[in-house]
Amino acid sequence: MTKTAKVIGKNNDLSRRIDIPARTARDEIYELTTTFNRMISGLEDSSNRERQFSSDVSHELRTPIAVIKAESEFALKYGRTEADLREGLTHILEQAKFMTNLVSQLLDVARLEKCTRSKLCACQCIIDVIQYGPRLYKTLYRKYR
Repeated sequence: MTKTAKVIGKNNDLSRRIDIPARTARDEIYELTTTFNRMISGLEDSSNRERQFSSDVSHELRTPIAVIKAESEFALKYGRTEADLREGLTHILEQAKFMTNLVSQLLDVARLEKCTRSKLCACQCIIDVIQYGPRLYKTLYRKYR
């Protein structure tokens, strides 16, 4: 159990779990192992959601940035009249507003997700430690004293 936990920490490999033999008694060590595996699963899910979120954000922002760049370059190179420049600036403003909205929505989602998930995860970890910690300590103390 310790070896696997060290490997998970050292390699930052959240896909690994501690194996629980089929004939394991449902004692404190079993409860600690399942709690640890549940915690690692939650961390892995969170890491995957964060990675997906970053990918989605960069994809959603790439298009309006490309439009702003193209409109600016076009206006600087070909904008001869005030109407041409105004049209380019209007497109740039629309894309800037879109990006502002998108970033605000993404930040709202991130804040909400952070708040609810961190509270739930922290509460579950605290409950598990309070519930299983004393029994585990007694078992380990008797075994290794």
